[in-house]
Amino acid sequence: MSNKIWILEIGEPLPLEPDVRLHRYGQYSHFLGEKGWDVTWWTSSFSHAPKKHLVDEDCVKMHGKAKIQFIKGLGYPKNVSLARIRHNAHFAKRFLEMAESYDKPDLIIAPVPTVNIAKAAVQFGKKHNVPVLTDIRDLWPDELVDILPKPARPLGRLLLTKSFKDMESVCKNATGIMGVSNDFIDYGLKFAKRQRGPNDFLFPLGYSSKALSPTDLEKGEKWFEKTFGTNTPFTICFIGTIGRFFDLKTVIDAARRLPKIRFVLAGEGSHLSIFKKMAEGLDNVYFPGWIKGPQIQALMKHSHVGLAPYCRDAKMTLPNKPFEYMAGGLPIISSLTGDLRDLIEEKGFGVNYQADSVDELIQAIEKIKKNPNLQKEMGKKSRALLNERFSTEIVFENTQQFLKTFCKPKDQRSSQPSPTATASGTPSAPMSTSH
Repeated sequence: MSNKIWILEIGEPLPLEPDVRLHRYGQYSHFLGEKGWDVTWWTSSFSHAPKKHLVDEDCVKMHGKAKIQFIKGLGYPKNVSLARIRHNAHFAKRFLEMAESYDKPDLIIAPVPTVNIAKAAVQFGKKHNVPVLTDIRDLWPDELVDILPKPARPLGRLLLTKSFKDMESVCKNATGIMGVSNDFIDYGLKFAKRQRGPNDFLFPLGYSSKALSPTDLEKGEKWFEKTFGTNTPFTICFIGTIGRFFDLKTVIDAARRLPKIRFVLAGEGSHLSIFKKMAEGLDNVYFPGWIKGPQIQALMKHSHVGLAPYCRDAKMTLPNKPFEYMAGGLPIISSLTGDLRDLIEEKGFGVNYQADSVDELIQAIEKIKKNPNLQKEMGKKSRALLNERFSTEIVFENTQQFLKTFCKPKDQRSSQPSPTATASGTPSAPMSTSH
């Protein structure tokens, strides 16, 4: 009999959308379905990114061998809005109503940042003796406080008192805490007021190790040559959403002092126009816009370094960007603290620098540029680390083995209280140290 799992995730792109690039649970629900699990992905009819409804009623659609259970949602016009709060609360309420009529699963995964939905999952799990794992993907509700001006943050925290209490309830009562990094797991453990135990698990983002088709590779090469010509200067690439988490000002200031190095800053986002204006007059800084898989592969092939230039106050410590550079076999220059910094120091596949420091960034770039053998060695180590620990294939399989430990026959299952063990490790995680 198949292991039965429910996943509650309402913010990711959905398979019904055209030209969609699936994210964490879009990919993982499909993976588990192919592995023989009975998967139900509970989500909203309202798609977060395009801000539109994909279906107009509660219904079930198939995603490979996994089921998608749509709940007709209220929708919202803006990411930060009262309408979104009402939308999430409505989903949590409808989930609790609808779930009573379903055969109960062996396991539920309820990701954060949708804290009230995770709370509903924990409530259902407690009632029906079903293990519930929360998956910390964003540091909510603290991130909501951090977007406010510093003088307004105490008031913001006060206004979010209920969200903080709900997050404490989720983390205390969940069977276990997963996270995209060890630092994110620790964030949940602070709310749970306990140390890490055997039910807690590192579930990093990862990146696929599979190569693109020859046709796609050729498309990428044609794009690169058309965009950049045939010159091959030392090239540093950044690929991502150009928003408030990235410190491209320091990168542009470094480019101004390194005119013979090409900086390709690919992506779109809320801060793109600001950074373009900063780079006016620099002929070594390029903004090619949003690029897809074939273009990304071509850019990384012709680059010498992948750049992770996060702001000083960025909370993530093991985001998806480094894994993409690993897949491209690139050394990584990073300003992040925590897990990625520790990994770079331990494994030697890049160089760390302090956020906001132009001098340190230049020193990091010149260290690699002046030593081609070091650059090649770092690139090999980068790709090897992906293959050993962080390919999507390895991450998904290791996580599946962890999930299986919760799928016991119901007559053998304990009440699954929140773990209180004092052990600091996690079982057979893809990575045994920091997030």
